[in-house]
Amino acid sequence: MGDNPYDQLRRTLAPEDHLSPRRTQDMLEEQETVTAAKLIIFELVGAHILATYGPRDIDIKLQNFQKSWDSLFDKYGTKLIKALSELIDDIKFVNHNGVMRKVVLRKKLNEMEKRERGQ
Repeated sequence: MGDNPYDQLRRTLAPEDHLSPRRTQDMLEEQETVTAAKLIIFELVGAHILATYGPRDIDIKLQNFQKSWDSLFDKYGTKLIKALSELIDDIKFVNHNGVMRKVVLRKKLNEMEKRERGQ
């Protein structure tokens, strides 16, 4: 499973199922960052879809992107955000229906993993 913040939160629970105030604050800040990054990515993807494919079925295409995001974020966690931020310049990771291209994403994730191992 990816590094989903909710899974991280569950793993850091104390035996009494309480988090330290510091850990709670860290998780809240991380969630704010993830939410802000998601919002930026969605705005850029929406603008790209609108500019490239026009306003026809824009709501459906954005819903498709949301579904792709949900399933891939469950799988990759915050790595998804890092990968998309590197791909955001040309937005080739979204097809004409608003669905994320998994092949493009996997290629970027593999590239990032190789880069991390090389350091």
